[in-house]
Amino acid sequence: MAMTQETRDELKKDHMSPFHTALFSKCDELLSMSYDHMQKYYSTWDKHGDTVAGYRTRDKEDERAAKLGEPEKMTVPLSKAQVHTMASFLFLFYQQRQYAFEYQPQDHSDFEIREICEKFVNRDCVKSNWSQILYQWILDCCRFNIGVIEHSFCTETEKFPVTQMVDHSVMGFNYQKEESSLVDVPVFQGNKIYNISPYRFFPDPRHSLTRMQEGEFVAVEDEMSRADLLKLQNDGYVAGMEHVKDPDRNFFEKARSGARHTLLRPHKGKDNDTVKQGVVSVTRMQVRLIPSKFEYGKGQKLGTEDYPVMYIVWIANNQRIIRAEPANYLHRKFTIDVAQFDPDIHHWMGDGLAGSIDKLQNVVSWFINTRIMSVRRNLDHQLIYDPNFIDSQALKSRAPMVPLKRSVGRRKLTDAVMQLQVGDVTSGHLNDAQAMMELTNLVTGVNESAMGAIHGGRRSASEHRAANQGASARMRMIGTNMFNQCLRPMAHKLLMTLRQSVEQETFERVIGRPNPLDVTAVTTQQRQWELFKADPAHLASGEDYFVLDTLNPSEKVHMAQSLSELFKVLMSMPDAAATFDIDPKSVWDEIMELRGSGDMRRHSLRSRMLREQQQQQTSNGSPGTGNQNQQRQEGAGGAGGVAQAAANPGTTGVSY
Repeated sequence: MAMTQETRDELKKDHMSPFHTALFSKCDELLSMSYDHMQKYYSTWDKHGDTVAGYRTRDKEDERAAKLGEPEKMTVPLSKAQVHTMASFLFLFYQQRQYAFEYQPQDHSDFEIREICEKFVNRDCVKSNWSQILYQWILDCCRFNIGVIEHSFCTETEKFPVTQMVDHSVMGFNYQKEESSLVDVPVFQGNKIYNISPYRFFPDPRHSLTRMQEGEFVAVEDEMSRADLLKLQNDGYVAGMEHVKDPDRNFFEKARSGARHTLLRPHKGKDNDTVKQGVVSVTRMQVRLIPSKFEYGKGQKLGTEDYPVMYIVWIANNQRIIRAEPANYLHRKFTIDVAQFDPDIHHWMGDGLAGSIDKLQNVVSWFINTRIMSVRRNLDHQLIYDPNFIDSQALKSRAPMVPLKRSVGRRKLTDAVMQLQVGDVTSGHLNDAQAMMELTNLVTGVNESAMGAIHGGRRSASEHRAANQGASARMRMIGTNMFNQCLRPMAHKLLMTLRQSVEQETFERVIGRPNPLDVTAVTTQQRQWELFKADPAHLASGEDYFVLDTLNPSEKVHMAQSLSELFKVLMSMPDAAATFDIDPKSVWDEIMELRGSGDMRRHSLRSRMLREQQQQQTSNGSPGTGNQNQQRQEGAGGAGGVAQAAANPGTTGVSY
């Protein structure tokens, strides 16, 4: 929703009013507390990020080796292999179902709309590129021990030109005239989901991350273009953008720490310089305020409530507030959720997967690099020579023949030059490195089985399955814990927000409009819509539980094989199904689901025959039923189709 006119007028003022100053001071105090706390972790995150990426700073030895065409020292990508293996497992762990989330309603009436709810939330996930969001969230958890996801409800509209007949009246004479205009047509209404960088995430440090929703505030920093902000200002969502200057150098240096901003630049002009850059740092804050404590003046207040209310506050370039409005979500929670790879309520932040093997990787890299350096020294032929007999430049040139300055006479040639014999103490370093790698697998639980490696020797199917189950037990525990921390509460809020805010036109567009000739289908959809919307009290007190499939693919294959044997028995012995009270079709559907085929109802012969019958009735309908209905639908796609759609959301057959 847009801001109230009173709030907008206060934020538009050139100089910050007492109301604006008080609200800004309150938010800035909370943000500064979070800034100071989160900056303590940036250097550690930088180190872990470099470790996973395999980055190291070149030294003089590396530069010398590069000139000679020799291998440089390296960072063994052990952490990268571990992180990406874990990320791949967790990604597939969460992506085993047909929909992004599966709901298990508790209220009896909710069972009727379970699939509708799943379809709605899955649509929003697909439109937000859920696969990429999910993988980035997992990757952040593995690298930094923290992954953050944000969601928000939005209604997107686009202006389309339409031509329609408009009534006019001149001196009592009525006529119609064709006129062109632009109308707002809704193109999307639902949740948008975003990844949030840990560097730009600022929660209330007085609560542990496992209790983040109990905090007073949470904030996220963004880089937004002035053009987008001016469009939001034109729509009434922000105000006062004309007074926002470029950030000063102090704020720029503070914001640059931890690479939080990549496009932001400091203000280089004078204080009264009106030239502004195209990028603005926007701190989007969700904060619990007591509205009655903030007065506009003349007795007007931000709100009448004398208890904390969730507000959305935006701050531009740490200078002034450009948005302040109540959040109005029924769930009364922050629309930001966080998960930790290794949560510990007694420690605010752990190391994550990359941090747990950081020192081990350094040891492995040291073993490998010292071996490289040792071999390089031996290949360099460290020599002891007499400059009276041999020219040093001839030795440095590495020429195949080295001339002598004069004859050695009766002396031995070894008296003129001799290779220095140095014992190779690094010959066992490769074995030591291998031992450290095995220790790393033991620490993380990401062993050879999880990486797809197969040991020598023959194994039975049951032995192989048991090994895989043991290898994935710890990773499944981590995945389940991350799901319960972040994805489960997020899925609950996504559904509640949809049921609170979505309009009927969007509902019909997502689930599909029924055949208007099928009275039963129309009545059923209307009932489903009423159940979907419910009432605010019902939604606020409702609880929906979410199913997480904790089986890995090999276990599913085994279960599908077992059920296949049962299905063969049931089909070969029809009396057995009745004897044991087992439905063969239900068994078959579960086999297909375990094999990844999804819902088999889309292949139903009965549904196909029913659709064909309905289509035939529509095409061969009597006058006044199907044919007229078809004509009405086709007529709606004329010049005024978009206008009709905008004015009447239930209109079908619109073309533009």
